[in-house]
Amino acid sequence: MAHSENKEYSFLAASSSGIAAGLRVKLDGDLKLVPAGVTDIEIGVTSSGVSNGTDPVRVLLANAPGTVEVTAAGAFAKGASLQRCADGKVDDTGAGSVYGIAMAASTAAGDIVEVLPGNAGIAAALTTLTDRVTALEV
Repeated sequence: MAHSENKEYSFLAASSSGIAAGLRVKLDGDLKLVPAGVTDIEIGVTSSGVSNGTDPVRVLLANAPGTVEVTAAGAFAKGASLQRCADGKVDDTGAGSVYGIAMAASTAAGDIVEVLPGNAGIAAALTTLTDRVTALEV
């Protein structure tokens, strides 16, 4: 098996029509990328997109530090606790498990937003911190 210490890794898309940037993704049975669903735990987020299944897709791996840019499933505020949604997206409503905290607002579905991935505890702590910073800015 290949070893990588990089934050990004390249994979092929399972679909011949490719895959977009900014999606939470998982690997299918052929080790090709597909969008992660509501109940899926992603391997990472696509940092590049392709329009075919033959060019490599760059994925920022889930164990990489820092923030990622993810596609929103709807509108939400900066500081919102985000859940995993269908088609590799995130939103502040839904049945998926907590994905992270919105570092920027989304005005509509399809927006690419900066997100700090983390568990429910991190999301709750960051929401409290965001509320306090917002109060200080007023």
